[in-house]
Amino acid sequence: MQIRQKYKYNVCGYTRFMIIDQHGTHYYVNNSLFYWKWNAIEDYYDIKIGKYYAAKTFGYRVPMFGLFPNIYAMGNRSNQH
Repeated sequence: MQIRQKYKYNVCGYTRFMIIDQHGTHYYVNNSLFYWKWNAIEDYYDIKIGKYYAAKTFGYRVPMFGLFPNIYAMGNRSNQH
């Protein structure tokens, strides 16, 4: 995926870290107990706009509940499309 935009917003006192890919899909970059991931802030700030990444995601977009897919792992991608 290519990162087109990054943003963050607050919900009930919690900051949500978000990215948007080249297709306009929004993703959470957050911590996950299920994947034992605790470095969301570092991942968010390491992600560069315009670069390509190989991302592992889970979840679905459910607008009615304000849900977005979650990114639990990202790595640099050498080939670009």
